[in-house]
Amino acid sequence: MLLLTLLACTCRDDPALTAELAAARAEAEAVPAAPRGDGWSPDVVLHLSAQLTDRLLTRGLGDLPPIEQEVVLGRGVVLKPHLAVTRLTVDGPGAGPTCVVGTAAIGGTVDVDASVLTGAVPVEATATVEVALA
Repeated sequence: MLLLTLLACTCRDDPALTAELAAARAEAEAVPAAPRGDGWSPDVVLHLSAQLTDRLLTRGLGDLPPIEQEVVLGRGVVLKPHLAVTRLTVDGPGAGPTCVVGTAAIGGTVDVDASVLTGAVPVEATATVEVALA
């Protein structure tokens, strides 16, 4: 114990040792790079059920901000949407090995301010998309 204490006290001001320790620490704390090459395979594969995926997506919908960007079309026509994502589901696998098909729905109202028409118009839209995951 005395030898370790003596060694620690005499080496703490050695710049070469300090640099070597700093480099070792940086290497140990670094995030490993993604493996490359054709022979690589993952250590673990995680499969999520459709029900769990839907629950996770639904919970995440609460964090999405509403769509409220005002649009000026010209000639005094102004649209003010108040739209939010109402549904987001994963429907199944897509055409490729990393593709997934999903459905998104938005709903709400759009305030229309024009010389002829003024008021709120209810809007609902649904889209099916295929996404390639990297």
